Amino acid sequence: MPQQDATEAQVSRSRRYLLPEAVGLLRAVRPRPRDVSALGALLRGGATLADVGLWAVRRAAGRPVLIDDDGVLTGADLNVAVHRLMAAIGDSPGRAVACLGDHRGLVATIIAAGALGIDLTLLSPRAGEQARRRVLSGDVGLVLHDGPARPDITQRQIDVRAVLQRPAGPVPAARRTRIPALVLHSSGSSGAPHPRTERRVGWAQLPTVVSLAAALGARRGEPMLVAAPLSHGHGLSALAAGLLVGAPVLLGASRHADHGLASIAAHRVGTWVGLPTQLADLMTQAGGAHLPLRRIVVGSAPLSAMVVEQVRSTVGEVLVNYYGTTESGTVTIARPADLAADPATVGRPATGVTIRIQDPAGWVLPRGETGAVLVRSPWRAAGERPWIRTGDLGRLDAAGRLTLAGREDGTVIVGGHRVTLAAVADWLERQMAVDRAEVTAVPHPRLGEVVHARIAGDVDLHELHTRARTELGDAAAPREIRAW
Repeated sequence: MPQQDATEAQVSRSRRYLLPEAVGLLRAVRPRPRDVSALGALLRGGATLADVGLWAVRRAAGRPVLIDDDGVLTGADLNVAVHRLMAAIGDSPGRAVACLGDHRGLVATIIAAGALGIDLTLLSPRAGEQARRRVLSGDVGLVLHDGPARPDITQRQIDVRAVLQRPAGPVPAARRTRIPALVLHSSGSSGAPHPRTERRVGWAQLPTVVSLAAALGARRGEPMLVAAPLSHGHGLSALAAGLLVGAPVLLGASRHADHGLASIAAHRVGTWVGLPTQLADLMTQAGGAHLPLRRIVVGSAPLSAMVVEQVRSTVGEVLVNYYGTTESGTVTIARPADLAADPATVGRPATGVTIRIQDPAGWVLPRGETGAVLVRSPWRAAGERPWIRTGDLGRLDAAGRLTLAGREDGTVIVGGHRVTLAAVADWLERQMAVDRAEVTAVPHPRLGEVVHARIAGDVDLHELHTRARTELGDAAAPREIRAW
């Protein structure tokens, strides 16, 4: 690969930024003497999300760690919840699947499964039946969810909320012989799944982790509201950062009618993390009033220039936008200065990440020209090629900022969820009495894009629409189905 010059569309962020980012992160964490022993346990465990949770438990003790609809949870309270779930899980065979809402029970489940060495898949409660059947197939031996047992699930089931209310039984000893996997599945997409497996943070990923955590801006003791679902990579990363830094994490506020607006004032939230659609809802609810936030962080879906300008005018220069993919993790960070220069940008590479723009023949394009976005990232899986093709089209400007320009693989992003149009059309055409289906993406002011469909055949369109929402999930199901 030739060296970068002023015109070549390949950029990376030098590791010389690592030291100032690390210093800023240490100031946010404000380490104390008792943190040293907890840090040792974190490093011995392999720095998984479960280990970060145990780190938070040991550091916080009587201080708040989580806040949800059931109130404040201290480090000691979270430790009790983890032990109750470890006792309930026991020696569960095979993989486990957690289909839980965003509350303390999900966080305790992630930590308990990790401590027991059990691979855990996170599945959104809003996932369609197709995704649910796919995830529950194979060697799944345990399903954790909210509420009583479901007759359609054949595996052993645990009602997590009920477990948290009962006295703790004998806690199984930690039995990890390897680093357990935490697998994320996109909750609204159709077609081939895009699972993302998290195991541990190695030295190669450390510069990128520091870069992301520093941009997040969380501070020890200052509440951080995470509106993004924890079954989503963006929400899960924010939870991990909050636990690591020692910022109490507010969960579930986005389910409220005010989209968490009252929680921001009531808990003196400093950092808000969510999807662009959730930010648009929050700004609408605020009605132009100033929000007392130091940092607003979005990611996983296109961010409209209108929302960028709305935040800048009513809140200030506080907005950060992350861009990433399932295969490569977070790729770029658009900081407030980047968005002030270009509201449409997704920013510059995170530390340790390199981006290039390529034409169909494989040549690296000059800056300003649009082509396929390729990424070299420390998060790529073992055995993968060094350069990961993201499926996005984009261009780099003279300052090295990336701006996206659509997709090259027939997928769209609906409210933060990737949807394959061909797979939606295939599902429709396999339904009884459907002769032909045409599926298109239509711009939407809140969700970015939504799916519409035209159907040929003697079929009840209302019933078909209802069945599509059940099978495909809210994101992939067409918002409008009309006759051809």
